[in-house]
Amino acid sequence: DLNIIIIEGTSDSEQVEFILKKLKDIGVMSAILEGGATVTGLFLMAGEIDQFLYTISPKVAGNGINSINSNCYNKVSDWQNLHDITSLQIKDDILFSGYSRKYDTI
Repeated sequence: DLNIIIIEGTSDSEQVEFILKKLKDIGVMSAILEGGATVTGLFLMAGEIDQFLYTISPKVAGNGINSINSNCYNKVSDWQNLHDITSLQIKDDILFSGYSRKYDTI
């Protein structure tokens, strides 16, 4: 069955809160956030991303697009440090995994 839920909230943070509450209400304990740079930036600024997964492919594509739109990371000193980083080669690609906090604080 397909359920369509209209997101409530007037601010970005209220909308993120609403989405997470709805997921919790239906028993979801872990979810994958797939979206563009804006959606990722909203959840990042709300402090709701625990794990980051990045795939690097050996392709030359010219100009790229931002993976995260966020006003809170304007300088290198503001960037999010990742912890407990692992990598895995999958054919020609490399998958990196890192956590926003150390394991003992998640």
